[in-house]
Amino acid sequence: MTHARECVKKGVDRLQLSQLDLQAAIEPRPQECIVPLTADQKHFLKASIRMRMCASATRIIGPLNLGLLEKSIASLVRRHESLRTTFRAFDGVTTQHINPPDQYRLECVDLSTFSKSGAEREAQRLTRESQDKKIDLSIGPVFEAKLFRLTIQEHVLIVLVDHMISDEMSNALLDKEIWQAYDDALGDEPALLPTPPIQFADYVVWRERAKESWGKEHDDYWKRQRLAEGVPTTIPIASETNKCLEIGAVAHISFGSALTAQLRQFAERQHISLSNVTLMIYATAMSLWCDKEDLVVRCPVHGRHGRPELKNVIGFFSSYLCLRIKVNRQHTLQDLLVHIQAELRNAIAYHDFDRMQDFMPECVKTELEFHWRSARWRGRAEQKWPHSNKTIKRQPFLIRAPTWNLNFWCIFNEAPSDICVTVRYQPRLLRPKAVEQFGNDMRSIAKAFIDRPLDPIDRAVFSRGR
Repeated sequence: MTHARECVKKGVDRLQLSQLDLQAAIEPRPQECIVPLTADQKHFLKASIRMRMCASATRIIGPLNLGLLEKSIASLVRRHESLRTTFRAFDGVTTQHINPPDQYRLECVDLSTFSKSGAEREAQRLTRESQDKKIDLSIGPVFEAKLFRLTIQEHVLIVLVDHMISDEMSNALLDKEIWQAYDDALGDEPALLPTPPIQFADYVVWRERAKESWGKEHDDYWKRQRLAEGVPTTIPIASETNKCLEIGAVAHISFGSALTAQLRQFAERQHISLSNVTLMIYATAMSLWCDKEDLVVRCPVHGRHGRPELKNVIGFFSSYLCLRIKVNRQHTLQDLLVHIQAELRNAIAYHDFDRMQDFMPECVKTELEFHWRSARWRGRAEQKWPHSNKTIKRQPFLIRAPTWNLNFWCIFNEAPSDICVTVRYQPRLLRPKAVEQFGNDMRSIAKAFIDRPLDPIDRAVFSRGR
């Protein structure tokens, strides 16, 4: 073991408890404790994945107080250690370093000399440039805010974070706290945003300390699952590729209002979530597409489940539940739904958010992912627009969507009267007709589930032909 690895190990071992209470609240780490990387952060570094996310892009209309906005962002940086983190390697081992909260300066760019349309285009260009800029993680910054002045009454605020220290929930928290602090200061009210009781680094140290206790409770379950044993992790790729199209394509699939209403009514009668029913439909469609009865499907989760102390902490908590779904064609779709519900319960109960990638590395590579956006989630996201106080109004500033290096990726959006699926795929690898057929298959499976839930899957779905 190298000297650096020994230092990290000793730093954690010094805090190791023989019987760590996994149900107890997470406590702040001692100041001298070394903060290692999580498994997800290690994966990002090992795979050389750099993902600079735009946490928020906001158009601000009205007389903006630049001094108060700068103070609001500075208070955010003081409260959250993750925004002041750098990642330094010594002797092949990378650890997290929390830097002191130096005086924060908001970068302002004056675009008011451009025409209105020219200022818009320049703001878009500079935003793309900032998104693509490579950051030295040992120096930072991993958090950055830029203000573009379009006119005296119109500005655009861009907030950028590295995925090493943030996720989707954290991004939403960033935006919320910036403007809550601004509104409080504008109204001469005392600050209502106290320092979180713990920080992301405290969580990381707790996870490291919990490994031994967690393993005793959960390793046997995952060994029985054998998720990486001969299970397909990729979708079938078209044999003929379209060389003319090199950029990602987007397709939209609708379940339709009538079919969605029937699925929702079934879920309500059975007291189960609509997402579980939709996951069953997705798994059956993937089984049909891959021509396999045994699948590994990843379901993204926010990583804060059962930990209220993490609610207002900014960090990279998001992870995946890895499900081994067996689509037995002699069973019914109702049987498959019961099987999936059991898999979900067990995955939540036994999931180790910090070691899954080391424990089952093949699961990380799977392209079979189920992303669900509930109507409640979408409602919360839409409620913040437009935002206004006594002086300004906020609106979204549309920017370029992030680029994904996945062959096939879809999000299921629960709308009030429909389930809408957004599919991103590589047309040079997948024919558009294959994606269209995927949508047709899901609608057919959903219809079969409503009409013939007790028929064997082989007869209700697979015998119908494509």
